[in-house]
Amino acid sequence: MKKLNSGRFNKIIILLPLLFLGIAVLTGMGLIISRVNKNQFVETKQITSNQYQLTLSQLKQYDGSDQAKPILLAYHGALYDVSTGKKYYGIGATYHFLVGKDSTTVLDFIGGEIIKVKYPVVGKVIN
Repeated sequence: MKKLNSGRFNKIIILLPLLFLGIAVLTGMGLIISRVNKNQFVETKQITSNQYQLTLSQLKQYDGSDQAKPILLAYHGALYDVSTGKKYYGIGATYHFLVGKDSTTVLDFIGGEIIKVKYPVVGKVIN
């Protein structure tokens, strides 16, 4: 029976975790880069008509209680029309608490990127 070369085995044992660490770092960098690129795409994609320029006080009127008005929410100063997601943002729906106001703090906490991807920017918040 051949004797295992312990020197070579020890090198493999030492290098294997470094290999996994390298793969993890590269994968993480790829995720970060793709996230940055995705956000840049979203920002570019979202440049649409800015028909609404509302104060936070005026934004309260766009909470879904008036069927003639769209359902809007503010996120990082932009107004998003979430009317197509009425089953989520309409009165009594799960995320109704986000509409008709600046929801930046909550959306940053729970992951507001979906708003940027799914819904159009229709204006901005003014003072």
